[in-house]
Amino acid sequence: MKLKMKKLILLLFTALFVFTINGLSQSYEVIYLNCNQEVKSKIDQNKIDAINILDGIKSVQIIGISGLGLSQSINIEKQLSSKTDVISFVLNEDNTSISIVSLPSFTKDSFKEILDSFQAVITGYSVKFVIEE
Repeated sequence: MKLKMKKLILLLFTALFVFTINGLSQSYEVIYLNCNQEVKSKIDQNKIDAINILDGIKSVQIIGISGLGLSQSINIEKQLSSKTDVISFVLNEDNTSISIVSLPSFTKDSFKEILDSFQAVITGYSVKFVIEE
């Protein structure tokens, strides 16, 4: 009985590891497919140097927003300011668009999680990956 339990636990940990690696590789693949050749070269060099493949890369996101009031925008700015993977952001005057410069780990879904609590919606989205200067 103990042997079966050990095998089951080992199988569960193996499955968890495979799914975790698969999830990380999918994020990387999306970034790699959506970046220019300069960024791809940086990613490839990071692999050769055996460092984090996204080290030295940042994302520039332009996000259209609808349904965001003044008090909500202040709260969103507070939440974004507390995020360690957000480098900078600018919300336009009429609260219909925001530009976010961040580490690649801060994604559209990351911003959507913040926005959902304010019952606002994303109306447009673009992202560009660039090398940090």
